[in-house]
Amino acid sequence: LNLDEMLFQNFQHKALHHILQHLEPWLIENTDEDEQFSVEKNFNAVVEQNKGAMFTFGLIPMRLVYTLFFAELFIAEYYHCMCQSSETGGLVSTPQALPTEQIYPLMAFVFPWYNNEHVEEIIGRPRKALHHILEHLEPWLIESTDEDEQFSVEKNFNAVVEQNKGAMFTFGLIPMRPVCTLIFSALFMAEYYHCMCQFSETGGLVSKPQALPTEQIYPLMVFFFPWYNPEHAEENYWTPPR
Repeated sequence: LNLDEMLFQNFQHKALHHILQHLEPWLIENTDEDEQFSVEKNFNAVVEQNKGAMFTFGLIPMRLVYTLFFAELFIAEYYHCMCQSSETGGLVSTPQALPTEQIYPLMAFVFPWYNNEHVEEIIGRPRKALHHILEHLEPWLIESTDEDEQFSVEKNFNAVVEQNKGAMFTFGLIPMRPVCTLIFSALFMAEYYHCMCQFSETGGLVSKPQALPTEQIYPLMVFFFPWYNPEHAEENYWTPPR
C-alpha cells in the first residue's frame, strides 16, 4: 500500500469505506460494440466516414460564430436607430428632443426603437442634451435642515448635552453583527451536540452509535432538516469506545 492508501485505511471513517466499496459505475454510453473493433477496423471506419470530406462543420467554433453574428446585429441596430446620414456622407447622431413626460415607458426599455412622445423643440446633439439635464437638476433633500441651521454652536452643544445627559451607555455602541454571529454560532453548536451526541458513563459527551442507512438514496428532508433520521439498519457499525 502507498502512504495515502495506508492513511485512508487506518484513519478514514468506516462509513466512507462502505460507500466507496459499493460504488457502481455510471455508463454514459454503451461501448461494448466499439471495443470489439480491432485497430484496423477502427481506422477503416474513420477513413470511410470522412472520405471526400476535407471540411466538417464540427471544426467551426459555433459559440464564437454566434457571438460575432449577434454583436454585428446589435451594432447595426444601434446605427440604424440612433444615427442618420450626414451631408458629407458619414453617419452622425440623430437630433435629440426631450420627452413630454418624465416617466420612462417599459416598452422603451424592452424595445430601444420604441419612440415615446417628444416635444417639438430639438435641444441639439447628445452633448447639449446632457447640459440641459444637468442645468435642470433639482436638489433632493433627505430631511429638512432649516430649523437646525438656525441653531448657533452654543445651542447645538447644549442640545447634545441635554440629549445624552445620564446616558453613559447606548445600544448604538454595540457591534450587532459580531453579537448576532456569536449567538447563532452558539445556537448551531448546541443543536449539533443535541442531535449528534449523548452523555457517556464518565459524564462527558460522545458521538451516538452509527448505523448504515437501509438504502443508498439521500433523502431531501435530511438535507434541509439534519435532525430528520431516515431508516437505518438495526446493527450499529460503530459504537463509542468505553
